[in-house]
Parts: sequence; structure tokens; C-alpha cells
Amino acid sequence: MSRGNPGYIVATEGKGDAFSVVDVQCLLTDKFGLPATKGQIQGVFDRNKNWFTSITDEENKPKHKLLSGALDFARSIIEQNTQG
Repeated sequence: MSRGNPGYIVATEGKGDAFSVVDVQCLLTDKFGLPATKGQIQGVFDRNKNWFTSITDEENKPKHKLLSGALDFARSIIEQNTQG
């Protein structure tokens, strides 16, 4: 399900541009009913470092931010899936 990626959080949900592993896990499990562990999600961030940058929020907690190429790709997937 393409909407189950972090680009959905930014492009469709409008929930900011940085998110934690827990944010993504909650989206996958609660909204889409998909099984996802924190380790699996962190692995995606670790394997795709050219699509994400790691930052620390004001509470000194790690977050991930989509880089522009990844955000454009996520938007194109969402657009393809919403067209008739």
C-alpha cells in the first residue's frame, strides 16, 4: 500500500516534515492495519539514507525528514493511486 509510507504523512496528512519511527509505526498499524515493528521501520530509514535525513527535535528525540527527491516520489505515487 503506497499510502503507508512517510511521504503520505507529509503530502496527504499535512502533519509536518519530520517524524519518528513511532509516528510511522502508529500510521501503519492503527490507520492501515499493517504489521510493523520499530526495527523494521528503522531498517527502512537506515537502508534508504539518500531519501531521508536524521534530525533531533526540540525534545532531543530522533526524527526523520524526507529529502526533496523522496517527497516528490511519494507525491507521484499518491497522485497515481488517486487518479481514476
